[in-house]
Amino acid sequence: MRDKINIFFRICSLPFVSMAFSAAYIIYNGFLGICYKMIWNGAICAYSLLLFMVRSIIIYSMRKTYADNEQERKRCKRIALLTHIIMAMINVALILPIATMIKGGRPYNLGLIPAIAMAAYTTYRIVNYIIHSRPASDNGNLFAKELRTINLIDICVAILTLQNTMIIANDGEVAGAMKEVSIGSSTVVWFFVLALTVHSFMGIKKV
Repeated sequence: MRDKINIFFRICSLPFVSMAFSAAYIIYNGFLGICYKMIWNGAICAYSLLLFMVRSIIIYSMRKTYADNEQERKRCKRIALLTHIIMAMINVALILPIATMIKGGRPYNLGLIPAIAMAAYTTYRIVNYIIHSRPASDNGNLFAKELRTINLIDICVAILTLQNTMIIANDGEVAGAMKEVSIGSSTVVWFFVLALTVHSFMGIKKV
């Protein structure tokens, strides 16, 4: 029991902090999407909300998972199936914001300096993920593995958003060769996210 509690605090301490920022991000994009009818912001709000739901369910379930018996494993599998259904919805929800970015429908007029700051923060998230999300650190915990997958999906989307931001900040629009780059990278990232979801789902059978 003590090992599982330690796993929870080690893996979930960062998500607890980041979830507060995620909630603010959801409200911000939801406000822009509804009040100003910005498609990209509305789509990102839907994606972020689904991501927030999965993280909340996983973290809550990890707090309640201490026993090691057949009944507890069945309960964990049911919860994992639910969260993977939401993860499948996340894959679908990502199609609209990605398509909007490719078509140049994402508004960005803040200039290069905020884009550089976004790049620095994205880099920090990648480094932090590498340091704190080693496969050996989950000790076979189903929810810890799923949480690591969710964090990786979030980073992939952040990188894609950063790419689009840098293109618009430098060129003013997504066109020409940069549009081809955007289409290619967006396609690769989406299929990678889909593969992560499928791989995580297959892990349920091993529990």
